[in-house]
Amino acid sequence: MNLNLSLNRYATNVFSTYGELFVGADTHRFCYTLERPWSDGINRRDNKSTPEINESTAVLTGTYELISHNLHWGDGILLVPMLVGTINRDGICVHPANNPSQLLGCIATGTMKPVNNYMGDSVTAHRKLMAIIQPYWNNGNKVYLTIHNNF
Repeated sequence: MNLNLSLNRYATNVFSTYGELFVGADTHRFCYTLERPWSDGINRRDNKSTPEINESTAVLTGTYELISHNLHWGDGILLVPMLVGTINRDGICVHPANNPSQLLGCIATGTMKPVNNYMGDSVTAHRKLMAIIQPYWNNGNKVYLTIHNNF
């Protein structure tokens, strides 16, 4: 059996994007998320539909498989989910962070609702998320993340 996660974004500004993460069919929020600002991928400078998706923007909406990835974290290694199939970039992960400047296109989780481009208690949320995801990977199952914009 696979696990499906849902990220429902509810607000964005010039600095960051806020969302809520749900696990499986549970209708109760599991944690909050923080990302870089949203962009629809349209290059506004030349009014063309050329991709402008990079590490300074939030991940495009869609469904992504999450795979296990060892991320260099401080002096050690942190096991994180990494998104497969992101457009125009690689290595997009879900990891702890408190503000958008700590993200290079990745998604942070936290237990405290983001306010003024800051989200607290991200390490606790990450540990709880990994405790749910890891058994699926260990049993050979897949984990998927679907991202929606609700703003």
